[in-house]
Amino acid sequence: MLSIKARLVLLTLLSITSIFGICGFSIYHFARNNLVEEFDQRLRVQAYSIMTSTYQRREEKVEVLFTNRFLTEFGGNQRRAFYQIWKNDTELVKRSASLGENDLPNLSGLEREPKYWDLQLPNGLSGRAIGIRYEPRVRGRRETEYNVGFKLTLVVATDVHEIEATLAGFRNLLLFGGLATLVLSPVFVLIALGSGLRPLKGLVGRMGKVDARSLETHFDERRLPVELRPIAGQLNDLFTRLQKSFERERQFSADVSHELRTPIAAMLNIAEVGIKWKDSESKQDYEAVRNISLEMQQTVNHLMDLSRADSGELELNLERVSLEEVVQENWSRHETIATNRKLHVSFGNFQGIMWELDRPMFERIIDNLIENAVYYSTEGTEVDIRMTENTSSLVICNRCEDLDDSDLEKLFNRFWRKDSARSSYLHRGLGLSVASAFASRLGLRLEAHFKQSDLFEIRLTRVGLEIEETQRQ
Repeated sequence: MLSIKARLVLLTLLSITSIFGICGFSIYHFARNNLVEEFDQRLRVQAYSIMTSTYQRREEKVEVLFTNRFLTEFGGNQRRAFYQIWKNDTELVKRSASLGENDLPNLSGLEREPKYWDLQLPNGLSGRAIGIRYEPRVRGRRETEYNVGFKLTLVVATDVHEIEATLAGFRNLLLFGGLATLVLSPVFVLIALGSGLRPLKGLVGRMGKVDARSLETHFDERRLPVELRPIAGQLNDLFTRLQKSFERERQFSADVSHELRTPIAAMLNIAEVGIKWKDSESKQDYEAVRNISLEMQQTVNHLMDLSRADSGELELNLERVSLEEVVQENWSRHETIATNRKLHVSFGNFQGIMWELDRPMFERIIDNLIENAVYYSTEGTEVDIRMTENTSSLVICNRCEDLDDSDLEKLFNRFWRKDSARSSYLHRGLGLSVASAFASRLGLRLEAHFKQSDLFEIRLTRVGLEIEETQRQ
């Protein structure tokens, strides 16, 4: 495959060749037409000179009152110009000495509109002729006594050597100019490309020095050519996104290390105590080990789910799912904790609402959302679970004093929790991340915002699909 520089040079050559060819062809024909038009005017002058020297007499006789001394180009020695006169279309009146015994074609036009044509002259050269049919004048003062309507035919021809020589020189000039342009244009194109690509080479050189430790490097768009500014802008945006991704990965690794180190340290502590004081083993110790193991298992499962979601390995098994059934089942799992926290729940009308979804994945989303509402609602407040009027969104609304608007953009980040929640071993900040990943895979949109200062609302919306709503008969 040709390089960009080679393709630009080739494209330039093709463009110049096409433009020069079209322009050269047009200019050449314009010049030729002008030369021929001037040549025809000269032919017409010569013809009129002969016409004004011919007179009619009685009984259709013709008198020619000029000699080759006045029109030397028609002499026998020159043989470059010729004329011939007929009367009654066929009867020869006079021919130039240059013709000898040869004849010119007997063609003619009107006096005001002569006929012009190209021909081969008796001397073998290329020529051009004019033919005029005219009424000769009467010599003297008694014009009305002579032949009314009497016509003569005059043909004047001469070679076009001057035109051919001029056009040949013009053709050579165009060809020389075209070849010189084709030869020199690649040189100038390469020089222009080298100069134009120099900033791009500098940009490439600077990009080659960028690594994970220098992603904060940004290109100064103001110092680049206008054509490269969009590229530099996109690269700056890419570096910003990459830097944020690396920061998230570093934070993710730190969070994983922190979350797993704490339960592992607790299990090691219990094991060391059991080794030193075997008689102190109790049911509470084993329960603690079990709880820690379950916590670690849940964390690992969440991480595996997120990994599968990121890699696109989550397979869907779509079926019609009753939202009322899923919401009720998942609330019942957390109802005991809700009762202990004196939470009141109100359900909207889910009756008859069916969505086509992957049920296990959708249940995980609803379970995480309800669990989040139960554990982080202000104690003694109400949790409102309902559908919007057009049944396109499921809304869970609860009072929450620990969060504010600045936390919303971090709410779905992995392992993110408010500092006050770090003491809870039951939650590792992965539930909403898993819910967001699953929602995206199902074509749902998960959003969170505050309706009031402490009234938190999370909304699950079905995007791009027709909402099916059935009514109980």
